Amino acid sequence: NRRVIKYQRSLLPVANPISVARRRIRWFNQTMKKRSREFERWQRLPWDAEKQVSGIARDYRLMHSTFDNIRIPNPDKKIGRGEVDVVLLTDRATILIEVKHWKGRVHSFKDGNDELDIYQEGKEMKPVISKLRKKCDMLNRMSVSRFSKSAGEVIPLVVLTHGKADLEDQVSRMPSVCWIRGSRKQRETRLHNALDTLLKGLDKDKESHTPGVISMIE
Repeated sequence: NRRVIKYQRSLLPVANPISVARRRIRWFNQTMKKRSREFERWQRLPWDAEKQVSGIARDYRLMHSTFDNIRIPNPDKKIGRGEVDVVLLTDRATILIEVKHWKGRVHSFKDGNDELDIYQEGKEMKPVISKLRKKCDMLNRMSVSRFSKSAGEVIPLVVLTHGKADLEDQVSRMPSVCWIRGSRKQRETRLHNALDTLLKGLDKDKESHTPGVISMIE
C-alpha cells in the first residue's frame, strides 16, 4: 500500500516555482492597484469638498477675497502650524472655514472652556470649533503685532459636506456649524444663509482691516 501511495504521489504534477511566483506577484500587484485607487478616492473626497466650499464662498455676495489652505501659527504649540481650509474676507468680518466631510452621526460636547464643540461618532472627541477660535485669536494677535491694530471681527465656521451626515439637534442649531447638502444650488443657498447669519448686525468696517489681513495672508 505504501508503494502504491508513493507511486500515485509521483504522478502528481510538480508546481513550477517560477510560475507560482509570477501568479503571486500578479495577484499582489492587482490587489495593491485596487487598494491604491480606493485610497486615492478616499483621500480625494475631502479635498473635493474643500474646493467646492471655496467655490461657493467666492460666489458670496459680500465676498472681498478668498484664500485656500492658509497656515496660521498654532498658539498651543511652540513649533507647528495649523491650516485653515478657506479664509473668506468681507468688509464686515473675516471668516475662517474648516471643512469636514463627516459621514454619520455628529454629536456636540463641551470643551475645556465649557463651550460647545462637535465630534464624529466613533471618532476621538477632538475639539474642532474651539481650535478654530484659537486661530481667529491668533490672526488678530498677528495683526496687532504687525499693524498695531486688530484684524476686526474674525469668526469661525465649520462646514459639514457629506450628504449622509446626521446632525444631533443641538449641533444643527449651532450658528458656527453649517451642513450643506443636495444640489450645487442648494449647497450654495445653505452656506450663504449661514454666512448671512454670522454677519447679521455687523456694520461695514470703517477702518478697512481687509487690506491688512490680505497683506498678512499673502
